[in-house]
Amino acid sequence: MAATAEAARLTDAHRRAQASLGARTVAQTLAVWPLIDPTDVAGTLERWLTAMIPIVRSARRTSARLAANYITTFRALELGVEVPPMVPVLAETIAPRQVATSLIVTGPAAVRAGIARGMTPERAAEVGQVRSAGAAMRHVLGGGRDTIAETVRSDNRALGWARAVSPSCCPFCAMLAARGPVFSEGTVDFAAHDNCTCGSEPVYRRDADWPAGSRRFQDLWQESTRGLSGDDARSAFREALAGDGD
Repeated sequence: MAATAEAARLTDAHRRAQASLGARTVAQTLAVWPLIDPTDVAGTLERWLTAMIPIVRSARRTSARLAANYITTFRALELGVEVPPMVPVLAETIAPRQVATSLIVTGPAAVRAGIARGMTPERAAEVGQVRSAGAAMRHVLGGGRDTIAETVRSDNRALGWARAVSPSCCPFCAMLAARGPVFSEGTVDFAAHDNCTCGSEPVYRRDADWPAGSRRFQDLWQESTRGLSGDDARSAFREALAGDGD
């Protein structure tokens, strides 16, 4: 969790706030998806992008601001108010071209590919709608994740960060959470997938506990993968995770 109970509660509240922002983003992207005509993708692509790109860029800025407020308060709780404050490093604004490329690949391009494989236009549109919404969420919540990662990187009082996950996170995120705090500069970037709502918790004290649930995932990993490596270890962990709630 953290060295203080207040900071641990703050991390959970921040993760929930970011997840709520992600859900609102998905709702907005689903609302504008009908701008794409699956029978005329090329002719309707630009009007869809014109609506989508501002949604993603605006929500990403909101995510970054949420994270900046969170890490400022978290740091004060962990180190004490007598420690000089640190100005958070806000995530860079994402370029429209970068957003467009990702959205096209997961949305309209997926529609065309699905139809080429024999899907009905309606079914292909459903696939593109879901995938593009997931990509939009990843870009949006990346604003908060990047803000925390860059702030930790630039703060000489920070020791690293740890992945903060929900109890029902996917095996990939559970595996990463099982590694605990990240202290290496070479592994400071946050690995996220589409539809991922995981966040990160900065580490400022050596006596800080791991985020909620991470120790359980570490124990499960060690028990289920003993003597295994690579794909075999990951498969064993997924099976153990699936049966953990039984």
